[in-house]
Amino acid sequence: MATSTIRPGKKNTNTGVHAGEIALDGSNPTAITTPFSTITGVALTISSASSTGVGTSVLTYANSSGTCSVYAWKVTATGNATLVASTGTETIGFVITGY
Repeated sequence: MATSTIRPGKKNTNTGVHAGEIALDGSNPTAITTPFSTITGVALTISSASSTGVGTSVLTYANSSGTCSVYAWKVTATGNATLVASTGTETIGFVITGY
């Protein structure tokens, strides 16, 4: 996992941005450990230059302390858009803010 953390000038000097890429681990959730004790924002995207087809197509998350748990979802099958847990190992990009 490639990551970096920056701490831009803010009123609260503890506020920072943690960003990088990680491969989904094929089970839900995939954990992203941050240097923060509190997460204030998360942006996630699938790294792909093509359509996801019936592969992982939706990402959701939950936060607990400094860990962001990423859940991956895919459609059940072509013609059935019901979302089910994905077992994909796609690379995702993330930007997480916190302090």
